[in-house]
Amino acid sequence: MKLSIQDSNVLKGSAILIMLWHHLFLRPEMYAYNDIVIHGHGIAQEIAIMCKVCVAIFVFVSGYGLTEKYGDGANIKLKDFYWKRFTKLMLNYWFVWLIFVPISVLWLGPSFAESYGSDKFLQGRVVLDFLGIVNWLGPTVYNYNAAWWFYGCIIGLYLLYPLLLRMAKQNEYYLIVFAIAVFCLPSDFLFCIRIYLPVFVCGMLYSLHDNERTYHIAPPISVWIITFFFILIGRHKIQGNDFYVYDALIMISGVYVYQHISGFIRTKQCLAFFGKYSMDMFLIHGFFYKWWMHDIIYHTGNPFIIYITLIAISLVVAIAIEKVKQILGFNRMMKYLRSL
Repeated sequence: MKLSIQDSNVLKGSAILIMLWHHLFLRPEMYAYNDIVIHGHGIAQEIAIMCKVCVAIFVFVSGYGLTEKYGDGANIKLKDFYWKRFTKLMLNYWFVWLIFVPISVLWLGPSFAESYGSDKFLQGRVVLDFLGIVNWLGPTVYNYNAAWWFYGCIIGLYLLYPLLLRMAKQNEYYLIVFAIAVFCLPSDFLFCIRIYLPVFVCGMLYSLHDNERTYHIAPPISVWIITFFFILIGRHKIQGNDFYVYDALIMISGVYVYQHISGFIRTKQCLAFFGKYSMDMFLIHGFFYKWWMHDIIYHTGNPFIIYITLIAISLVVAIAIEKVKQILGFNRMMKYLRSL
């Protein structure tokens, strides 16, 4: 019943492909394309709205993966945990940041002032963005690349993880109540962390109950499939921020269904391949469809051609980035630093 590394890559591969559709077609008023309209609803846009669940997949897998590694052991050594987690997380982010942001600022646009505003806080926002936490200031304070708000989310969840794991070991109900209470706080401060804390906690609990799930989750798989789609549709109909609560339910039911559907080996291998490069694709795709190659990607107006084009560009560049890292010895350096 455990999620293997390949399973995690399958989920991450699914998430990045869903994310690309979400970003390409969420706002037709900004990115012109020829949608298929039925009863006043654009199909590509409606699907794009539902594809917001991509973030929950990444968060769930993160919570699950950390708990698989640390959940059965003694208390986490904080210095060791934070050093290893953040060395890998931040070095990969900075590698892309230091290549792609200067190209945009000095050549292809936009400038820092256009992204952050030209007020007296400009330099501070650049520094916070480089650290990945600029959106801790609130949901209306954007990163240079808007998709990078996720870094502020995952950094915060990593910081909280040792506390969350200790609560889970003491009493899982404390953890659940804590996650819901934090989610319900009225302030916009740390908004990106609060809204995905329940999903992260569900990933943790899913790991902690790997060996018990078969016995405690009794309904047949057909019931879980129907439940999954009803929750997904219900999330789509909810207004405001309440729909984020549905993400936790979607992930629990969706991952359970995934684990009990056999076959589709080629499909899973393909998704796992995308999962291997999902982090790089996540970090870079916004530069292409928003700024550098916007006119080329949206030229045909056909959603499927637009989508395949962005997938191809992002994947090729992501593979190239990993090759460059290998040539420069970047991964060896990161491995060495994490071992210190």
